[in-house]
Amino acid sequence: MRWSLVLVRALAVLALWIGGDSGVFSQNPCPCSPRDLCQPIPADHQYQVEPHTMVQVLVFYHGGADWIHYDWSKVTTVVALHFPRPDLVCHAHANKVRIVTKDEGDETMYLCQECLSAVFLRFGGNSVYTGNLIDILIDLYITPFENPKAPPPNDGGEGCTEASLPQLISSGAISVSWVEEAFLRNNKTTGLKVPVRLIFWTSEVSQSRIGRCHSKSPEFIQEIQITDRSQRDNFIKNHVNLAKSRFLDGINLETWSNASNYRALIQLLRKATDVFHQQIPGSQVSFNVPWAPDCPDDPCNHYVEMANSCDFFFVKSYNVQYQMWDECFAKAGAPDHQIYSGLSAYIKLGIDSRKLVMGVPWFGYDYPCQRFYEPGRCELEKIPVGGAPCSSKAGRLISYKEVMQQLPRSITGRYWDDDYKSPYYVYRVNNTYHEVWYDDPESISLKSLIMKKLKLRGIGAWTANYLNYTGDPTTAMQTEEMWNALCPIRGKWRT
Repeated sequence: MRWSLVLVRALAVLALWIGGDSGVFSQNPCPCSPRDLCQPIPADHQYQVEPHTMVQVLVFYHGGADWIHYDWSKVTTVVALHFPRPDLVCHAHANKVRIVTKDEGDETMYLCQECLSAVFLRFGGNSVYTGNLIDILIDLYITPFENPKAPPPNDGGEGCTEASLPQLISSGAISVSWVEEAFLRNNKTTGLKVPVRLIFWTSEVSQSRIGRCHSKSPEFIQEIQITDRSQRDNFIKNHVNLAKSRFLDGINLETWSNASNYRALIQLLRKATDVFHQQIPGSQVSFNVPWAPDCPDDPCNHYVEMANSCDFFFVKSYNVQYQMWDECFAKAGAPDHQIYSGLSAYIKLGIDSRKLVMGVPWFGYDYPCQRFYEPGRCELEKIPVGGAPCSSKAGRLISYKEVMQQLPRSITGRYWDDDYKSPYYVYRVNNTYHEVWYDDPESISLKSLIMKKLKLRGIGAWTANYLNYTGDPTTAMQTEEMWNALCPIRGKWRT
């Protein structure tokens, strides 16, 4: 009987935030002090880089606790690749910085009623955890790559994932004491370092599948039929409700590939922008686009309507080498001249330059050489993509902090390519040469001049997690220089 009463209590709490015409999660109290930090940032707030010049400065946040060390004086918007913690939201608003969620398809969170009830019974029912169920979800929801030992999800066919505690423990992903300690310190830390898709089953409930999925988090664009008006409306409603419940300032949208129905996508963007602006005054809706217009079968006119249907485009001015159409050699991922031409192409279509935010990479690519001739001549394995004979997929993404750790041990030191306006270096492991192309303060400061020259809306970095915030004097200077490089006023850079 005691467990039955607790289960009813758990389901009652669950019902408060799962549904209703008022929208999901509508019961959440403001987590900030003072409470006005839960209010959205005014629409006219932008970072003033010099007198009478206002720009947007975006950074993408990929989880973890490093956000406390960001240079908040230089940011106007943080785009969280998963739901941000309340303390991050409060801190951002205290610094007059917007925080928006990203509609990220491969990080969709599933909510299983029975699974959550089990978690509540184990940790909420015995008062080990005193927060709300949604806070349990957020704290469990840490990006999978941060925990490479975690076993792969096993979709049980209903959208929920089966993974027992013994599975997780035997894999080395977690320990029982880690679970207990994580919940005990839940209100002060980022919580468990496993993805929520690995649902925690407890000894009080069956270790096999329990029921079917009750509800699912808001879909991402690829999961809905955008030609279906009702699905578009539900998509928008769910994301607005989510943003309101977490006191966010908007959303960043993206499709995984070119949408086949541009008219429906434009309608979705237009309505999403209207509803967000109405429901959350001062909010913003942005849409990610490739480094240059990509429309082989039409004149690209849809880009103009898409830009006019949202607040701005975030132009991913990197990963230019995803398709290599010429020789298969390692190259800069964001060559200066191609970035300039790609942005200019959007403007030539008729898009207002103030609708464009230029994205810059705080990362590079590490390419193993099939044949190494000399620095700058690293022949790659041929991996065709979309008709192109080669691709950056021949390498691996490497964060700027890893670059800075690796560079002193390279066999060349830092080289500079004056055509690409990008640095690179070479190192060797056993008998394999590797060539690493990346961006640093000098190359990014040159790109920020492009932003100024083309009179763009702003600049953004992917991602803030790729810098080193350990506090060591050398790394602290390297990190500070990368933040400073987002400002279009050039300084003197270390080489």
